[in-house]
Amino acid sequence: MVKDVKNGQCHRADKLIDEFITKLMAKKKNLKEEEKEKLNRIKMDCENYNAEQLNACIKENQIKAPDTGNDLSEAVPFNLMFQSEIGPTGQLHGYLRPETSQGIFLNFRRLNEFNNGRMPFAGA
Repeated sequence: MVKDVKNGQCHRADKLIDEFITKLMAKKKNLKEEEKEKLNRIKMDCENYNAEQLNACIKENQIKAPDTGNDLSEAVPFNLMFQSEIGPTGQLHGYLRPETSQGIFLNFRRLNEFNNGRMPFAGA
């Protein structure tokens, strides 16, 4: 994840690189074959880059925020998964996809009422 340094808007760094390369290749028709190959390799590999590689790629290609043209912050890892505590002590952490974990929170009130105000273990 990178942020626009002026307004704080967050972006996925790998998607910014992908979009930048796609626009660059569409705009510049007369790129040498070596340059096209290098850009295509970056475009294919950028999803697997770590934060340091993303930062280097953004600086090398002088990529700016797409909406404002402002500079971008350093890339930081960001977990898209939903963290939850597991077990009776809550010491273990588990990660769920956000779309699959929302149902228990939406239905908790109904489950709580169904169990006469007691903790709805049936929902677990």
